[in-house]
Amino acid sequence: MPRCSVIVCKNNSCIVNYVKDGNPFHTFPKDPKIKEKWINATGRDPSWFPTKNNTICSSHFEPKCFQPLKKVRRLFEWSIPTLKLRMVLMNYMGPSTSKVCFYSELDQKDSNLNSELLTLTYGALVSQMLKETENTDDVNKQLERIGYNMGVRLIEDFLARTSSNRCLEMRETADKIQQAFRLYLNMQPTVTSWSSSGDEFSLVWDQCPLSEWVEMPNNGLKYCALIPGAIRGALQMVQLDVQCWFVQDQLKGDAVTELRVKYIKRLEDAIPAGED
Repeated sequence: MPRCSVIVCKNNSCIVNYVKDGNPFHTFPKDPKIKEKWINATGRDPSWFPTKNNTICSSHFEPKCFQPLKKVRRLFEWSIPTLKLRMVLMNYMGPSTSKVCFYSELDQKDSNLNSELLTLTYGALVSQMLKETENTDDVNKQLERIGYNMGVRLIEDFLARTSSNRCLEMRETADKIQQAFRLYLNMQPTVTSWSSSGDEFSLVWDQCPLSEWVEMPNNGLKYCALIPGAIRGALQMVQLDVQCWFVQDQLKGDAVTELRVKYIKRLEDAIPAGED
């Protein structure tokens, strides 16, 4: 019985009508790069790999992905599932510790609920890491790394959903960061305090999206380190190298939370050997 491999999808051949919907289940592509993106879209454990019987249903593909004038619904070879997915964020903290994962729903209609879910689950993640890792600096690095991996994975979904082009200056980049916070967390920071050279700005929150219901221990923990990590990871995927750091933090008694973002350099696109 065909069943959709996306971890949050319940569609199978008992639910979806083959005659009405016309072959709604699609086997994984042979192209390794496209297949990897399909695997990421399932939200499953990184060690999971599809068999010839695994499928993804049509509800996760945009209309443009389907070939026109076909009696049976067939996808173009380049098609990638982008709809009704959950992003799975995973962190491996060493061979002796358990795997930690949490989910952030990418369906925009549920953004209020998902912002609260992310906040609560992130708090549980940080709490577990503090119990398993004595060194707070190591926890800070792990949180930043989780954020970085999150940004690397989210940028493709963001570009697909917003049809964004490459930013030509940092002001455009700041606008896109605002848009991303609004899209995934249903809130956005204020962009302010631009440098005279236009290569540095601040993101300011009256209430940081991750710090609600949090009481901060006085141990040097950078609780919201996930956020600068996510920004760095996403921007590096579009060839922008930036530096991010907090200059104010409500969890440390400041009136607002302020994150500084500074442009470092534009990264060169990788050129295959022999084609330079």
